[in-house]
Amino acid sequence: MKPLLLTKIQRYQDTGWWESKQAPQAAPMICIMKKSGKLQTVVDAHKHNDNTVKDVTPFPDQDQIRMDVSRAKYRSKIDLSDGMNKYGWQQRTSGKQHSPPHTVHS
Repeated sequence: MKPLLLTKIQRYQDTGWWESKQAPQAAPMICIMKKSGKLQTVVDAHKHNDNTVKDVTPFPDQDQIRMDVSRAKYRSKIDLSDGMNKYGWQQRTSGKQHSPPHTVHS
């Protein structure tokens, strides 16, 4: 399993997906063999998530927001479709999909 991991790390570094850096903390990575024989790396982010600053503001009152918008003299619709191409999202025309998928490399 170690040779597969070293090969995967080298491939990811060569493509620029990963780079070696110093960090104040690390997340444990678990290696799992897939049925196909390929190596799957999984990062346990529990400790990293424990270190994040939680958002303590309450969720906005959606009913109040809808009432305020319905009474407003002017309304605006923000078109975010142009921004989808900036982040490598692939827009699909088939199937029912609620949000654009991210391109995943494995």
